[in-house]
Amino acid sequence: MVILIILVIVGTGAVAAYYYGNFKKQEYIMDYQVDRMKEEVDLQNKRKELDVHIREEQENKKFYLDVIVTHGNAIGGRSCFENDGKRRGGIFSIGDIIMIGRNAQGEDYSYRIDEAGLEIWATFDENELILRSRKTPFEIRKEGTARDQGDRTQKATIKGGQQYYIVLGSKHEIGLMAIRGI
Repeated sequence: MVILIILVIVGTGAVAAYYYGNFKKQEYIMDYQVDRMKEEVDLQNKRKELDVHIREEQENKKFYLDVIVTHGNAIGGRSCFENDGKRRGGIFSIGDIIMIGRNAQGEDYSYRIDEAGLEIWATFDENELILRSRKTPFEIRKEGTARDQGDRTQKATIKGGQQYYIVLGSKHEIGLMAIRGI
C-alpha cells in the first residue's frame, strides 16, 4: 500500500513536472515572439526615420541635369523644372512616361513607367543623378554593353552625357541620358 502511495505521488509529480515544462516552453516561445515583433517594429520605425531624413536631405539638393528618354517606345515625360520655369529640388518619379508596344501574341499594350517604382534623385554632384527603384531590381548598362551583361541593382548613378539602358522586371528596355538643363 505504501508503495502504491509513493508511486501515485511520484506519478503525480512527473505529470506536474511535464505540464510545468510545457508551460515554461510555451511561455518562452511567446516571449521570444513578442521580442521579435518589438524588434521588427523598432526596425520599421528606424527605416521610416531614415527615409524621412533622406527625403529632407534630398529637398536641399538641386538638379543640374535633366533626363531624356532616348528609346523604348516611350511617350510623354517629366522634366526637372516646375511650371513657372524654376528648377526643382528633391526627388521626382519618372511619371507621365508611358511605354507602348506589342507583346508576343501581337496585342498592343501600354503601361506607365512609374508603376515600376522608378525615381530620379538629385545628388550634390552637378554631373550625376541617382536612379532608384522602390520595388524590384532593374538591370542597368552603359551604351556598348550587351543586354543581360549589365548590373542588376535597385540604385544606380547616372553620369551626365552618357547613354544608359535600363531593363525593367517586365523585360522592357528604356534608354536614358542625363543632359545639362537649359
